[in-house]
Amino acid sequence: MRPLFSAGVRQMTALLLLTTALVISSCSKKEYPDNLTIIPKESSLVACIDLKALAEKADMKELKKSATFKSLSQEVFSDQPALKAILDDPSKSGVKFKQVFMFLTGTKNVGVTLELDDASDFESMLKKLAEQAGIALDVKKESDCNYVTMPQNDSTLLVWDKHKALLVANTPKDQAIKIFTTPKE
Repeated sequence: MRPLFSAGVRQMTALLLLTTALVISSCSKKEYPDNLTIIPKESSLVACIDLKALAEKADMKELKKSATFKSLSQEVFSDQPALKAILDDPSKSGVKFKQVFMFLTGTKNVGVTLELDDASDFESMLKKLAEQAGIALDVKKESDCNYVTMPQNDSTLLVWDKHKALLVANTPKDQAIKIFTTPKE
């Protein structure tokens, strides 16, 4: 009796099944970053940006030495020392730049999640940036997290705890805090 499928089709099917099994098993063994756990499951789009890898590929050290970069940074950052300090040494921001996730829920709700190295450095950075911009930053606490409402738009919030941060737009405060505090599934 002749096989139903050719040897090539059987080999491709076996390879596909093996690859799928490897991907599933590797995913289930990894410890996910804290900021991945706060992306709503109803998100219609999720993107991960590895800023550290992008900076390495762009060779930021060499780029910072270029005359164009020096001139541009002098123009842009001359009156913004807090922002320049973050560019010079991103580790002082309290943010882990390894993985930044962006997500979209519905038609207008957009969010960005960050993993934090040091929450106190992160809050300190926020306060310096706000002070420099002439904005009064009113940090509030609720449900074991801190949050600030953006002065320009009260439906844009930044919520954080010791390990992660969430910036959401077009989202009421109660919904943003619910997204942030929903336990990992």
